[in-house]
Amino acid sequence: MPGPASSRVLSSDQTWASIVQPNPTLPLQFVQPIFTEDSKVIQIPPHLLAIGRKKYSMCLIGQFIGTSPKLGLIQAMAIKLWGRHGPVSVIPYSAGLYLLQFADESSLVRALHGGPWHIGGIPLLLCKWEVGIKPVDFNTSLIPVWVQMNNVPFELLTTEGLSYLASAIGKPSHMT
Repeated sequence: MPGPASSRVLSSDQTWASIVQPNPTLPLQFVQPIFTEDSKVIQIPPHLLAIGRKKYSMCLIGQFIGTSPKLGLIQAMAIKLWGRHGPVSVIPYSAGLYLLQFADESSLVRALHGGPWHIGGIPLLLCKWEVGIKPVDFNTSLIPVWVQMNNVPFELLTTEGLSYLASAIGKPSHMT
């Protein structure tokens, strides 16, 4: 996959305008629905679902807590944070949700488990795309946060002692 436009070399038949212009729209096809008494039904072929599952198997869903940064900043930071081993694409989905598409599993796993992540100072929540997930399933009412505790008295450096301290903030999950 070619790098950013600034690092490309133009061939003799290309212009910069042709590189930065959006791709033409994807041509869609009409699929004849099946008519029932009160509705139209589309039967999705199993092979079509398999293609979609394969396409999104290397994706995370991301949501910002608060106002999302500009798409250009999100894309630039995604490449900087997770794009060492292959390209990372950020695709706006809906209502502040983004699809992050990875080229390799190690980068995806690093992004999913390596947080906390902030872009433009705004926390980014990530979850793995899975079959059947819907945008409404991405629950932000409970948000895991990472906490660093400094100057904890030695006598509280036990699982139970740290559980008490962490409970002042919320429900403790685990310690690393």
